Amino acid sequence: IQAIDFGRETVLKGTKAGHTINITTYRLDERSVKKPTYIEYEFQHKGKNYAYGFTLNSKEIIDEWLFEIGKSSEVKLFERSNTNEYDLSFLFKNNKTSKEKQFLEFTAKGTPRNQLFITQIRTTNLKDHVSDIQDVLKCFNCNPSRSKEYR
Repeated sequence: IQAIDFGRETVLKGTKAGHTINITTYRLDERSVKKPTYIEYEFQHKGKNYAYGFTLNSKEIIDEWLFEIGKSSEVKLFERSNTNEYDLSFLFKNNKTSKEKQFLEFTAKGTPRNQLFITQIRTTNLKDHVSDIQDVLKCFNCNPSRSKEYR
């Protein structure tokens, strides 16, 4: 449960620039202390199934991804790998104007190494132009124990 709460807080509050990420590793296995922490959520919202996750260490976000899971296939909404390489092709398709695409790309490139891209979207005006991601953010904002809408 601590990992679920940690991931949710990291999405909603983000991290401070220039600071380390305060993660607690699994201490019963010495090898896991040096490995990146892996967090993934699978959830349903408005009839769509999503998989969102990230890997990180105390210094940076290593990978981050968001997929919509269909009955027979997955659609990659975005993917970040090796800290600063982004695949935003799906988001580019849905943001028709060059200004929106440029802002999306600028936001990705401007995301600090220790910050989640989805958090960066949340804190900018970009969230208004990426409805799929906005729906996912709503899931993190809710208290799932009180709302059946976000299950």
